[in-house]
Amino acid sequence: MSNFKLENVRQYHQFGLVPESLKKYFTLAKFAGDLEPEVSFEEVSSQYKEFCRQVNETTENQMEILRTPSEWNDVEYELYTSLCSKSSEGPYIKDIVHLLASAMVRTHCESVAESMGNIVKTYSQGRPVSHNTLRQEIFVRWNGPSPFVADNILEEALNLHFGSKTWHFFRSTDRPDRINKYLVSKTVDKKTREAKHENIFSE
Repeated sequence: MSNFKLENVRQYHQFGLVPESLKKYFTLAKFAGDLEPEVSFEEVSSQYKEFCRQVNETTENQMEILRTPSEWNDVEYELYTSLCSKSSEGPYIKDIVHLLASAMVRTHCESVAESMGNIVKTYSQGRPVSHNTLRQEIFVRWNGPSPFVADNILEEALNLHFGSKTWHFFRSTDRPDRINKYLVSKTVDKKTREAKHENIFSE
């Protein structure tokens, strides 16, 4: 991630440099399939210089007021999230933005394994679930969006389940006085806000 640290990027722009570590990252990305086979390092280097120029231009007036690492991280997060969502606009830096996005979501293997283990435990505990079903559920849970920001996916799943778009849910009871009518759920609102905050691609 050092290739994309905000302070490093600004220095690389100032001296017109492309860091040596970008070459290694490029090679690993090609091997992993994160870049198309025909993309050359010369193209990526050119895009990286343009990326550094854009970052420097956008943050030039903010550097003097940034005092703490937290403030730097906040600016970096907002800027890079914006770049990831607008990579098709302006000069072509799509390949560098793709590498940036992959760098932003990488974590240490140990923490990934622990997180996955906790999810497997949660989904399998107290349930007679087969390995294949568990594998499918874990795949969706790990790779899919939060249900609180996935209304379109949930709606399509219900359409497939019921075979049409005419499904409708309602509540019934012998004790109407026990049904609390509400338009807003505080819990759902809270989870929705959290999910949108955690997902950099939700907007």
